[in-house]
Order: sequence, then C-alpha cells, then structure tokens
Amino acid sequence: MALRSKIKNFREMNSVGADLLKGVYPDFVYRNRFNFDQIPCFCFHDAKPGEIEPMLKYLKENSYRTLRLEEFGAAVHGKFDLKQQKSVFLTFDDGVGSIWAVLYPLLKRYRFSATVFIVPGRIRFRSCYLPTLEDYWASNVPLDAIVSRDRSEEPFATWEEIIEMHESGVIDFDSHTLDHSLIFTSPRIVTFVNPAVLNEFHPFEFPRIRYGANSVVTVNQLGAPLFETASRMSGICRFKDPIQLRDDCIRFVADRGGELFFRSPAWQDELMRFTSSHPDYRPGEALYESLGETREAINYQIKRAKELIEEMLPQKKSTHLCYPWGIGSELACEVSQEIGYQYSYWTHSRECRRTIRVGQNPFYLDRLGPDFFYSLPGQGRKSFGDVLKKKLFRRLREGSPYLSH
Repeated sequence: MALRSKIKNFREMNSVGADLLKGVYPDFVYRNRFNFDQIPCFCFHDAKPGEIEPMLKYLKENSYRTLRLEEFGAAVHGKFDLKQQKSVFLTFDDGVGSIWAVLYPLLKRYRFSATVFIVPGRIRFRSCYLPTLEDYWASNVPLDAIVSRDRSEEPFATWEEIIEMHESGVIDFDSHTLDHSLIFTSPRIVTFVNPAVLNEFHPFEFPRIRYGANSVVTVNQLGAPLFETASRMSGICRFKDPIQLRDDCIRFVADRGGELFFRSPAWQDELMRFTSSHPDYRPGEALYESLGETREAINYQIKRAKELIEEMLPQKKSTHLCYPWGIGSELACEVSQEIGYQYSYWTHSRECRRTIRVGQNPFYLDRLGPDFFYSLPGQGRKSFGDVLKKKLFRRLREGSPYLSH
C-alpha cells in the first residue's frame, strides 16, 4: 500500500509539473496580473476556520467579488460583465457538515457567496440542530463542537441546513451525482477492508454499488476484497465482483475474531490464500457490465440527483454537474446533455486547460485546487515558486488520498 501511494504521488506531481510547463494554468499563477478573460475557479471540499477565513480576508482586502452560480454560467458564455471587478468562483464538493457549521457563517460575515455540489443519495434529514460558528461567536458552544462536524455521526449537511442556506442566497447548490460512487473495474485485488483503511480513508473510497433503485451496498465490511476501482462517471464498465466471494471473505474474518484477526502480521496472506482457493474467484472469466448497463447506471446517477435537488430546493433548476474526483467521460457528457445539464466540472478534462476562459465549452470546465489560491494577484500574493514548493511538500507529507484508484 505504501509503495502504491508513493507511485501515485509521483505520477500526480509529474502531471502537475508538466501542466505548469505547458502553460495551461491561468495567467495569474505565473505572474502578478489578472486576466479578465479568465475566470479563477477553485475547488474545495471541507471548510476549516483557520484556512478558509484567511482566504476570504484575502479576497476582501484585494477587492475581489465572488460569483454566484448563475453569474458564473453567464460569464462562461460571455453574457456577464467581468471587467467591473476582479471575480472568482468558489466551489465546494460533497456538501459536508462544515459547509453549514463553518463556511456559511463566514460567507455571511464577509458578504461573499459560494457554490456547493452535493451528493443527494447520502443526505439525511436533521435529527437535531447542529451548531455553527455563530453559536461559538455568541459563546454558546466550544469551537471543537463546530470544527469536528465532518467527523461526527452527521458528516454531511442535512436537507434542512441545505434548504436554509439555499434560501438565504449565500450558497448555491447543484449536483455531484447521486452517490459519489466508485466501481470495481478489474479482478485485481488491491487489499481487503481492514481497520487501518477504514480509519485512514474517506467513506467515498469504498465502492458504493447499486443493484437497483432501492438496493445499495457499500463495500466497507471487514474482510471484503477491494479490487481496482474508478469513478462511476469514468465510463468504464463495472467488474461484477462475485457476491458470494465477498460474503465468504467477510464471514472468514468474522469467524476469526473480526478486528482481532488483523492483529496477525500474516492476515493479508491468509485472506489471499482463502480468496485464491474460492470457487467463485476466476479472474480469467471475470464478468463485466455491458456498455448499455454502464450507460443506464450513469443515467440513473445524474438524473436522480437532478430530480432530488429540484424536488428539495424551492424553484431550483439543476443544470450544473460536478464529476466526483474530477473524473468524467465522453459517455457521461453525452448522457448529461440528454438529461438537461448545461455545465460540467472536472479537475483535469480532455481540454487540458486548468483555467476557465470566456467562451469555452461549458461541458469541460476545469478547476484549481486551493494550493493556487494565494497566486491570485494582490497584496500578500505568494510567488509561483512558493506555491509549487508548498504543494509538493504537502503531497509528500500527506500521501495519496485514494485507496484503490
């Protein structure tokens, strides 16, 4: 696992370096100059007070404005005047609880806006009121109760919270697909579900498989084989992992003490021997979805997400689709247009441009990570070298966040 993580880090850093040398990043990354024909679009996930508030202060002190979702869409088509003021577009993926607890109060304080791409299939209704920074500012609750939201039993914003934020006009919401799901793509086993990976990796890193509209399985039970994966939106046909093999591996671990089984240094060898001898493990006869099944699954993921968002948010028309992990496909683009989406967001699309330009194809919108935020022109701007060095050191220190893809 450690070697695999290092290899992925090396490849990703090489990709970033190659793109920087090609000049595909926005002009402001390279020089302290703002190009009004480009729209800085940043991708965040969670909102930590010590990280997001300094960024909002930087925007305020350097006279930036933040674009709302409809303004950004109009700007891409050249129908919104960007030359009145330096503009940025702030997007947050997943819709985690800190959007409500931290981001929402800070946006109101600084009079900014943002867009959050949510995963409707994972959102629940509120069981109780959960505090925000405003409660902390009023000295009603400790700060730790606020910043720990994403690690709580309620890691995603609830429908009640999302509706309130939507109605305030401070935060716009749109689609990040129904489930934000990974699929298995080959019979090659990367590892087995074990306590270490459950603690280290985000829940999104464990495949979520739909066997129908009302039958969903998340492969996160101790002992379950984890095969190579890819985003459902990648357009790759799903490898149909043998359900009996999965169940038997889970039972094998449970019969040997559950978590206690993994204290043995040879646990992975034992599971591999059990798997190799299992009658349903036949890599040479692996079964895959048909292309029609893949298309149907993609259609369901993005159509049902659109329906739920429009159903839950008053007067909302869902037309923006953000791909999980920033990975889409020609198939996903084609299906999304048939359904009625008008914009798609990637991390690195086929257009190979890390910037958004006025007049470009709205179905291939690339976004920047927060590492490049302080490259924005202004007082206190970080140099190109400083930003790149910090990005590389952070990746080496933290390792890859991806478990099996």
